[in-house]
Amino acid sequence: MLLEVITGKSPLEQCFSGEMNLTKWVQDNFPHRAHEVIDKRLISSEEMQESNTNQLLMSLLIPMTEVALSCVLESPDERSSIHDSLLRLKQIKESFSISRTSQVTASQEFDSYQSGSP
Repeated sequence: MLLEVITGKSPLEQCFSGEMNLTKWVQDNFPHRAHEVIDKRLISSEEMQESNTNQLLMSLLIPMTEVALSCVLESPDERSSIHDSLLRLKQIKESFSISRTSQVTASQEFDSYQSGSP
């Protein structure tokens, strides 16, 4: 289900037929073509700058995709457990929150410096 959220695609779409399915499509295109795999609605908005998009991809969406792929490995022995996946997703969230907080703080300090406020 996480792959569906990240890609914005349903495993029942017509493009997934025969040997091709959602999991195989993501595995074939990730990470070298992550921008094609990740749903554009997650990374595009008019107010989002390119640096923010890159941070969102690198800190949040790419690691989440890695977790999603670890959940759908063919071999049950190699597949991530739900517990491990949840732990990893929480760590990704915490790391992303910390990086966003420090980015906002730095931006506010820069704005304060620019305006001459202490």
